[in-house]
Amino acid sequence: MKFQKLFVALMLMASLSSFAQDQYVFLASEDSTQMNNLRLEEVYVSAEKRSQKLSDIPSSISTLSAVQIERSQMETVRDLTGKIPNLFMPDYGNKLTAPVYIRGIGSRINSPSVGLYVDDVPYFEKAVFDFELFDLQSIEVLRGPQGTLYGRNTMGGLIYVKTKPIGEEQYTKISTEASSYDKYKVRFLHNQPLKGDEMGLSVAGSFLDSKGIFTNSALNEEVDDINSQSGRVKYHWQINPKLKMQYIFNMELTEQGGYPYAQITENGEVSEDIAYDHRSVYERDLFVNSVAFAYDLGNSELKSITSWQNFDDFQDIDQDFTTASLFMVTQDQKQNLFTQEFLLKSKGERKWNWMNGVFAFHQGIDRTVGLQYGVDGIAKYKLPPNYHYEKLYDFTIKGVGLYHQSQIDLGKLSIIAGLRVDYEEDRLDYDYNTMYDASGTEKKTDKADFKHSIDDFVVLPKLALKYQWTPAFNTYASVSKGYKSGGFNTTIEREEDESYEAEHAMTYEAGFKWSFFKNKVSLNTSAFYINWEDQQVYQTVPSGRGSMLKNAGESHSEGIEAELSANPCKNFLFNASYGYTFAQFDEYIKNETSNFSDNVMPYIPRSTFQTNATFRFPIGGTMLDDVNLFVAYQRIGKHYWNVESVDSVTSKKNVNNMWQDPYGLFNTRVSLNKDQFSLSVWMNNVFDQEYQANVSPVSGKKFVQAGKPRILGVTLTATL
Repeated sequence: MKFQKLFVALMLMASLSSFAQDQYVFLASEDSTQMNNLRLEEVYVSAEKRSQKLSDIPSSISTLSAVQIERSQMETVRDLTGKIPNLFMPDYGNKLTAPVYIRGIGSRINSPSVGLYVDDVPYFEKAVFDFELFDLQSIEVLRGPQGTLYGRNTMGGLIYVKTKPIGEEQYTKISTEASSYDKYKVRFLHNQPLKGDEMGLSVAGSFLDSKGIFTNSALNEEVDDINSQSGRVKYHWQINPKLKMQYIFNMELTEQGGYPYAQITENGEVSEDIAYDHRSVYERDLFVNSVAFAYDLGNSELKSITSWQNFDDFQDIDQDFTTASLFMVTQDQKQNLFTQEFLLKSKGERKWNWMNGVFAFHQGIDRTVGLQYGVDGIAKYKLPPNYHYEKLYDFTIKGVGLYHQSQIDLGKLSIIAGLRVDYEEDRLDYDYNTMYDASGTEKKTDKADFKHSIDDFVVLPKLALKYQWTPAFNTYASVSKGYKSGGFNTTIEREEDESYEAEHAMTYEAGFKWSFFKNKVSLNTSAFYINWEDQQVYQTVPSGRGSMLKNAGESHSEGIEAELSANPCKNFLFNASYGYTFAQFDEYIKNETSNFSDNVMPYIPRSTFQTNATFRFPIGGTMLDDVNLFVAYQRIGKHYWNVESVDSVTSKKNVNNMWQDPYGLFNTRVSLNKDQFSLSVWMNNVFDQEYQANVSPVSGKKFVQAGKPRILGVTLTATL
């Protein structure tokens, strides 16, 4: 599908739609957990660094309210897959790796290509993306480059998580949950005003314990068990009429197994068993502190946001995933991240709205990776006794960005223009040592020892035009640039693989937003075309025991998105969304024998579709106030797991030959509500659909992780 055809079709739809009556745009955003007021409501978003109506922003944005998150049974950011058009997150089996792909842009290893912010605080590493979702106000997903306002590594888009604000009333909310496979969860939130609306405190927590779904037949134990405790403290203080402050503390402590991988045989069949001899585990301690000050200057506001993030994690993994004792890999990592942002922006409804900002960060990462060969590995590879190696990485990454964005309203026409200048410097101090014990004497060899640095300087422009045909209908077009910074690989076997360059992309987008039928239906659509250079492509290292990033030549991605919300009658809400993406390497020559030009990019579903409906049945009796029924269906289109392989049937080289066919998941939830109590019974993957959540190559073999089976659960919630 060519972008020109998509653009013409979209503009034709827009021209036909412009005859709509003067109305106002509304989207679904229920405020009550029990949904006593089931209707379409205006949505305000904050990801553009100011509170704006979703319908007024000339870009493709999806939102999920607190009720939508709860009834969809979303537990982590990974559950956005299938619920947001053209967003996909493969499951790697634990929280260490949580890559996000939007519109074909993503990164399997190293730094992400999609940004994540929680209450204006950046999360730079994928190792902290997968955290428990609780105490949320909303999730906003911005598709397309967000480089002007957010800079580095937001080339594919941005996920913006908002936690619940501190309220003026005292209340406590407690939720308990039990579900299949011995999984239990308790969540709570207490809101405490301290001095009217001038000061307030909220404390929230989540406790999760699960024995796991998948079993390692070699050890006769569950692979994916998890125990996690999360907490959040928020404190708000209106210091004086002009100055306010907010402090937020987040933490999560996690211990889990991981990697429920079954082997794919040479003829393409999947082994029925997950079987490897060494238990794999992952442990992570995450702490995030932030403090924000906002000062009212009358016609403008000055804001300061400071954050400190620390995480300490450890992984021990059976890298060969077989019953043989070949080799085990450990990774011990500590990271500190400091960020500071100052933002000066205009206030109120004006013909010229503007913002200026400066953002700086300093990130330090200490990582130790060790590989220990087992008795079978020593024999197979003819190594000395107790042979193992250790790699030490000391990363220092720092950067600064200056940005400006303006919106000028000229009657029905609005012009949005922005510019950002980013500078980043990366340094790596690397040591690679091999050690073994031969004849009772330990030996140590320094195989590599170096200090390198790279830097990136980039200018990121943005231009958008919006035309408000009626109060209920507008069209827009935009062009923006994004980039993902360069960096160092963590598995290095050749000098030329030590680092990779930054990648850059230009995104062209057009769309419309429309409300009709007396505000009972809203429709948002967009079409996009992305052209990027020096794409960072995942490859296995020459030995097959590890992975790295290399730069390809040129690539492109094109597609469409549509989201529909409807409230055709009282007590009934309907939502649907569709995304189509075609992402392809235009030029990607790995070496003399490996040319992957014109291959489809892996991990990019050709389409995503979801639809859901909520029905409320008022009862009004002594036993029940109402009953809510929620049904949802999501379908993920065909996607490939690889780009470089040999087809086992035709023996043709350099083709995509591992893929997941389209599959659909059906979920449902029934809630019984009385006063401040709610009892919900829910089921995910009702028809027990089998699918592959991920496929990974390891040491020349292929391993598959199955998707989650049917899960039945019950949730009891009380608000006191």
